[in-house]
Amino acid sequence: MMIRTLAVILLAAGICVLLAFGYAVLKSGSKPELEPEIIQTPKAQPPSPEPEPSAPVPEPEGEAEAKPSVEANESPDAPDAQLDSDQIAAAWKKVEHIRNNLHLYGIFHPEADAIIAQLMPPPDGFLNAKSGFTESGEFIHDEEASEQVIALFDQLIPLKDPRSAELLARYLYEYSSGGTSWSRALVDLGAPSVPFLLEHADDEVWGDSVAALLKRIVNRHPDLDSDIVTYILYPLFKKYKR
Repeated sequence: MMIRTLAVILLAAGICVLLAFGYAVLKSGSKPELEPEIIQTPKAQPPSPEPEPSAPVPEPEGEAEAKPSVEANESPDAPDAQLDSDQIAAAWKKVEHIRNNLHLYGIFHPEADAIIAQLMPPPDGFLNAKSGFTESGEFIHDEEASEQVIALFDQLIPLKDPRSAELLARYLYEYSSGGTSWSRALVDLGAPSVPFLLEHADDEVWGDSVAALLKRIVNRHPDLDSDIVTYILYPLFKKYKR
């Protein structure tokens, strides 16, 4: 009897569960009428107008043609720039100023006076009938006189007297004497060497050598007068492809 009663209770509970489940399904299937939800959407902002390109400022008449077309890396001092004849003449005046005012570029040593007197003019026998180029291209002088000249320059060069620039250039390119130590001495002297080297810049034999030496001076002495470099030396370097 008790088992039967329990079975009836369980059956009734199961029926209740089924009914509740069915009701839930029916309720979910039918959507209740709800008041429409008011959703506030942000007002669309009008598209911001694109900035109009600024109109180019018109140039005054004639100014556009007056501007030279110069590349970004080009400067008026460039070697290929058009050289003005007046500026070239002014640069040569500066060269002559150096020649005539060597005392501004170094000390005139008293010890140099006697040495210069022995070198100008050259010692006896230095330029004699046997002097000249051999078949191998070597220039020869009287051996004893040559040794005397070398000894005198060995004393003169360490003094760095600006007057020695003229002697060094003359012996190198007029008398075909000396060597690399004399060339280095000219480079060390800097500006005083320029006028005397330029005397030989157009020489068919020595012109290229002179240009090379002047290029070393420019590289060694950046304080060298810019007009001399621009209007005289740069064209010379271009001529000899230096």
